[in-house]
Amino acid sequence: MHDFFVQNFGLPLGGVYGNLIASAIWDIPILFVIYRKLECRKKGCHRIGWHRVGKTHYRTCVKHTTYDDHARLLLEHKQKHPEMHTFLHNQRKDT
Repeated sequence: MHDFFVQNFGLPLGGVYGNLIASAIWDIPILFVIYRKLECRKKGCHRIGWHRVGKTHYRTCVKHTTYDDHARLLLEHKQKHPEMHTFLHNQRKDT
């Protein structure tokens, strides 16, 4: 197998190039997970979300910070995560 990579690609599996390939194998999935965590919550938008939506874990980009988008996302959060939604929005109740 080692001779196959050296002959066809000119890269040995060890040494500097082998370390670069191995690090890329681990870095790409980690960066993808981070990107998915920070992606805008609006369906079809692939920008980075910098703005939080109310008291939720959702984020939106600069383009989708309108009241209508945030209201729709708050309703979606309430339907998908009812326990988390009530916990986050009713943390302090004065009786």
